[in-house]
Amino acid sequence: MLDSIRQGVSSWVIKILLGLLILSFAVWGIGDIFLGAGANPSVAKVGDQEITAADFVRNYQRDVQRLAARAGRNVTPDEAREFGQVRQTISRMVIQTMLGETARGYGLSISDDLIREAVFENEAFHDVTGRFDQNRFLQTLGQNGLSEEEFVNSIRVDLARDQLLSSISVGTFAPGPLVEPIFKHRQEERVAEMAVIDLATIDAPGTPDEPALVRFYEENEARYIAPEYRAVTYVWIAPDALVDEIEVTQDELERMYEARLDSFFTAEQRDAEQVILESEDAAISARERLVAGESFETVAADPSAINSGATDLGTVEWLDLPEDLGDAVFDLSEGAISDPVETAFGFHVIRVTRIVPEGTKPLSEVRADLEDEIKRDRAYDGLDDLVARLEDEMAGGRTLEDAAGRVGLTSVRLEAIDRAGRDRSGAQVSGIADLERFVETVFTAEEMQVSNPQESADGGFFLARVDTVLPEAVRPLADIRDGVIEDWRRDQQQQQARQQAETMLAAAKAGRSLTELAGDNGARLVTSAPLTRSSGQSQAEVSSALVTQLFDVRLGDYVMAPTATGDGFAVARLDEIKEATPESDGVALAQLRDVLNSSMAQDILAQYQIALQEEVGVSVNETLLDTIDLNVLPGTGGGAPRHGGMGF
Repeated sequence: MLDSIRQGVSSWVIKILLGLLILSFAVWGIGDIFLGAGANPSVAKVGDQEITAADFVRNYQRDVQRLAARAGRNVTPDEAREFGQVRQTISRMVIQTMLGETARGYGLSISDDLIREAVFENEAFHDVTGRFDQNRFLQTLGQNGLSEEEFVNSIRVDLARDQLLSSISVGTFAPGPLVEPIFKHRQEERVAEMAVIDLATIDAPGTPDEPALVRFYEENEARYIAPEYRAVTYVWIAPDALVDEIEVTQDELERMYEARLDSFFTAEQRDAEQVILESEDAAISARERLVAGESFETVAADPSAINSGATDLGTVEWLDLPEDLGDAVFDLSEGAISDPVETAFGFHVIRVTRIVPEGTKPLSEVRADLEDEIKRDRAYDGLDDLVARLEDEMAGGRTLEDAAGRVGLTSVRLEAIDRAGRDRSGAQVSGIADLERFVETVFTAEEMQVSNPQESADGGFFLARVDTVLPEAVRPLADIRDGVIEDWRRDQQQQQARQQAETMLAAAKAGRSLTELAGDNGARLVTSAPLTRSSGQSQAEVSSALVTQLFDVRLGDYVMAPTATGDGFAVARLDEIKEATPESDGVALAQLRDVLNSSMAQDILAQYQIALQEEVGVSVNETLLDTIDLNVLPGTGGGAPRHGGMGF
């Protein structure tokens, strides 16, 4: 999310250039020195600026969250290190700090107006109508643990850094003598006439005799290899199985309610609407119109209003708003209209339309939630007890099955499971709440050894024993006979179609027309779409192999290749070569020029980075990076403050 709220600030070109500089840092390396100690030591020093351990960990955690979002699952600390996330995060922070310091040294400054414009244009803060939404702005900052001051400072640095990079790469362009030959090569088009033999037109052969079938099976054993399977006995201990047996007393509910009383408190809330004006005079005039009875929507439609169509501030608490704006909203009585309140966005005129007093939810309202929480807490305690009793029984020499029965649990026998979580039929194994974790445990366990208790995604535990390991092996012909026969038949059709196509190719090269050959052989005549070297499998009849051959021959030559779908062969004649010109595809030419321009700019910036690193001086405490706890913010006493900055 943090990336998304800053994406409106940097152009895509600058992002690419910055990313390449970060990669360049990883290639060239950074010096290693010790940079001090204490509760929040420095992990890196860029010139006179230090990157603290707390700042690094905070950035690292955000990067890992983004990595997990891309992966679609949680990423473990070990996986993040294996992916090189520590190096990527520190490299990014070093290069950003170095460029920020350089920009500051050149006197590059960003005005509040530019920051306001960047924020207003950022789609992360827009509502469904595409307009800036102050509520969304405040919520997004809160979700990312950012104060307004931190956000504004980060945007100011980003904009200054972008100005610096833009000034270095501006005017970089690839010359025409470089662009045009590449364009002509890439955009040249070729058209072919094809006679296509479909497997469906080839008569299916009968059943092979036994020697032929065995020979085919042995020659194609790689097709019929079964994966490693493991037979497993396991015990699953799920919390839901214990919850229904737990009774919660009134006394327990009341004690829990008193202990959690603060969490049931709701702060005062207010519904408000606002109009934001560019000047104080316009705000005073707007207030007078509102007092006279005009609606907020009407007043906000005035050209001097900034938030036309977005007057509803919504239901807010004091902490949801910047301090000055919060004070103004919560000092008003219901129905009252405020005097103009100045923030970085302009001058606000506010009316409170509803007040919801602070209060505490009664026990009757939260009873069901508390009861469920108590049951689950006791169920988890019961799980721990069950696991301990189960392990005690096995420590006394009992098998997993016997031990499970002694503590009231049931063991399950799984005859076969592979690394993909499938059984011998290829179906996904069912009835296992956390199949990914289960498979990982089973395939890292030794045969006849019971695993340690493993916590699963459903909050329960399981223990598994691998009873038998069935190594990867070729499936016996007797088990897959029907499937091998079908494969043999298709292979015979493929061979016959290939032989037929090769005969047609030879005849075409000898002078016979494709039309005549197609008629004699039951083939289809097809004209290809215009093909480029990058067309790939653009038609069912046109494979990548055919495209490659067509760009290696002269006009009128013949080639042959399997179809893209693999169910036939195409004999093709190159009928037309369309040379590309700059006028033929202005969009593709512009795209290519942009790519080449960017490539040249990257080379320039890479050289600039090398010189800048030597001039500024960069050092990293590699020892600290290798040992730092990446789950704790060093030397911090809490989250970022909610208020401050420009008063957004």
